[in-house]
Amino acid sequence: FVSDDNTDFDVFREYIGDFKHIAVYRDPRDVYATGILLSAKWIPSDAETFIKWYKYHTVPYLHTEHKDFMIIRFENLVLDYEETTKKIMEFLEFDAVNHIHKREYFNPDISAKNIGIYKKIDNQESIKYIEEKLGKYCYYGK
Repeated sequence: FVSDDNTDFDVFREYIGDFKHIAVYRDPRDVYATGILLSAKWIPSDAETFIKWYKYHTVPYLHTEHKDFMIIRFENLVLDYEETTKKIMEFLEFDAVNHIHKREYFNPDISAKNIGIYKKIDNQESIKYIEEKLGKYCYYGK
């Protein structure tokens, strides 16, 4: 319902009312590699086109500041699950006792294997180019 490329949340309130929005973003190198490894048609396979695509679809969210908007890095959700879910619960104003399905629908142990998959693709020149252009959005660990 909420557009991926529109961060004007006050406009959405006209239709939805009160809501909170959480955006999860991922290291662009891994997004690119996922597209390559899965032959995903919606993710550009050309590095230059991918960078434009990522800047258009993801970067605006990463610079959004709104009291009802939270940005979460996928890698933090996976590698620091307890702390990140605690922050999500606080943001949503939920009591921790309401988190009754921990690790049931999202298991960070399974998702951890998807971090750093960019290292597995053959075209490391493209990865270096993406890192050069989108480095501040890449995950380098804590």
